Amino acid sequence: MRNIFLHSLCLILLISYGCATRGLQNNQAGLKYLNKSQFKEAEIEFKKAVDANPSDANFQNNLGVAFHEQGNFDEAVIQYNKAVKLDDNNHWAYCNLGKIHHIKGDLNNSFEELKKALNISPQTNCPQTELISTSHDIGTIDKAIEDLEQIIKESKPNNVDGINKFFLSNQAIIHGYILQGKYDEAIKRSSENIDILSKVKTESGGYVIPIITPFFISVTTVPKTQINIDPIYDSFYNYRGIAYFRKGDFQSALSDFKKAIEKAPNSFGNFNLGRYYLEEDNKMEAIFYLRKFIEDRPVHSLGRFNYSVALKRIGDSLKADEEFQKAMELSKNKVNTTLKSKYEWLEGLGFAQQTLGQHDAAISTYEKVIAFSPNSGWAYRKLAEIYLIKNNKEKALSLLRRAVDLMPQDLRTIKLIESLQTTTANQSLQ
Repeated sequence: MRNIFLHSLCLILLISYGCATRGLQNNQAGLKYLNKSQFKEAEIEFKKAVDANPSDANFQNNLGVAFHEQGNFDEAVIQYNKAVKLDDNNHWAYCNLGKIHHIKGDLNNSFEELKKALNISPQTNCPQTELISTSHDIGTIDKAIEDLEQIIKESKPNNVDGINKFFLSNQAIIHGYILQGKYDEAIKRSSENIDILSKVKTESGGYVIPIITPFFISVTTVPKTQINIDPIYDSFYNYRGIAYFRKGDFQSALSDFKKAIEKAPNSFGNFNLGRYYLEEDNKMEAIFYLRKFIEDRPVHSLGRFNYSVALKRIGDSLKADEEFQKAMELSKNKVNTTLKSKYEWLEGLGFAQQTLGQHDAAISTYEKVIAFSPNSGWAYRKLAEIYLIKNNKEKALSLLRRAVDLMPQDLRTIKLIESLQTTTANQSLQ
């Protein structure tokens, strides 16, 4: 009788192990589909993983992500809640709940869920930046930055967690500075972090860089003797380049975006370079970098807005309209345009509307950008361009002067003002 019991127990264990193995394989298949932005296929695989092993919190979370990406927020919330019920230390699920609440404009609940995620795991990349964005919308961003400063003070960069706490918190603070229009502070802090990275010794250490997977878990093993700081460099070069760009220092921005791509060829540096080349009206370079960016991130609506601008400028109106419509469809139910943290998305929308000849819509969009981000000199300049088309030079000049106040190194805007003033003076003499 005892032998039968043991045999039965072994059989149960084998069956359980087989289910867990099948669940793991389905989960891995789902992750591959997620990385390809094939969300329905990912949903099918994650459902199989959950059916095979419903007690795995990560499988429940990942199924939630598949629903989340398809805009099925109610189902996503159910899965995320299942995940945290199974594992109340699953910071990914808390972070994802925070993101959904943020999209819905439920800011206080968003903050609470993100704060839980941060308290559980301040060394991973999900909570910090999202928490800063939510705090910006609530009006408590300064307090959020203070909290991250405390995490930095308490971090000891002599192990993996300490290193990640230090750099991820710094990145989030810089993000906050850019949201607030504090570009000088963003440049200063980015430069400080780049200087820290430049002092890393390659013969010793143990830096393990967080893999950027904003929703799901990706585990990578890096030997302790290996130092891979390129992705961190990339992030700070991109942040500093954005700050330079917003001050009108386009050459410094160009330099940093190129350095970012050197460190991480498939990073957001491609988007930023594409946007830079649009400003320079270098159409083919803009096409190259923006196409590369959306090939890597096909569901990135802001990238597609800018790509539509580039296509329109080379005369491909049909494809430009198609890209614009794709961007709008991708954004449906996923972007809350009442939140001031979404001003950059609105800039992209306005830019595409302007380029496609939807001038009245673009004016409305740019005015919202300025309301959300009063330091966006770029939006003032673009709004001025539309009023010039409408032959309202007085309004255009007023907007351009404001743009120069905010972007004092933007020589093109300065020259445009001088040209308009000269033209106006000559007309008054006639």
